[in-house]
Amino acid sequence: MAQELLIKLEKIENPSSLVIAYRAVCQAHIAKISSNPFEKYFYIQKANKQLAQAVEMGENNIEVRFLRFAVQVQSPGILGFQKNIEEDERVLINNFSSHNWNNIDRTIIKYICNFMIENGAYTQYELDQLNCFLNEIS
Repeated sequence: MAQELLIKLEKIENPSSLVIAYRAVCQAHIAKISSNPFEKYFYIQKANKQLAQAVEMGENNIEVRFLRFAVQVQSPGILGFQKNIEEDERVLINNFSSHNWNNIDRTIIKYICNFMIENGAYTQYELDQLNCFLNEIS
């Protein structure tokens, strides 16, 4: 399904930062399920370039930041594609604190928060902030 979605997303002219980020997520998923190591590297490299472009276009878009965080936190460290994790965590946590979520659906916000709790390396204070925010929106 990732390949089919990618084809549809690539047909969109003048894509927004969010569309570019979702293209990148599809590419990262294709890399994850591919059995060919060269194909894996090609797709994850392409995904990271597009995620960088998406963040550049929509620096304050929380969903774009989360998508880059999610792809990078799940990428093997040996590939060197994890360089923005701390930056994206900081942006996301700061936005949790300021409630700057630009009308993002609560289900998505809960998913982002839970994903961060499960996949990040946080201080106890940051974990408390995330859990507090999660309780606030529940």
